[in-house]
Amino acid sequence: MRTLLSFLGKGPYQEVTYVWREDGKEEQVTTDLFPKAAASFFQPDRILIAVTEEVRTGENFRRLQEQLSSFEPLLIPEGRSEADLWELFERIAEAIGNGERLVLDVTHSFRRCP
Repeated sequence: MRTLLSFLGKGPYQEVTYVWREDGKEEQVTTDLFPKAAASFFQPDRILIAVTEEVRTGENFRRLQEQLSSFEPLLIPEGRSEADLWELFERIAEAIGNGERLVLDVTHSFRRCP
């Protein structure tokens, strides 16, 4: 199973044309929400979108729901403390099953959470 793990923030994203080239083929997706492009490029069996509670109730999340037919929100903490960072790690680790092939997208991840 191939799983895409992506992040979504609350920032004002701008529309961009993303390009993926592989094996002599090229695909382009124009969107302001990269998880949509990543889903098109990698055709995952499962999509996890890591979001904070604030993002989950915000405009970017609502628009992503309109653009992606199916994904699972993965609620994560804000990452403002060491305890938050460990909790974020644990939630991600628990969400990924043994043997899953992981596509990790950090395009819109927290800058303070490497």
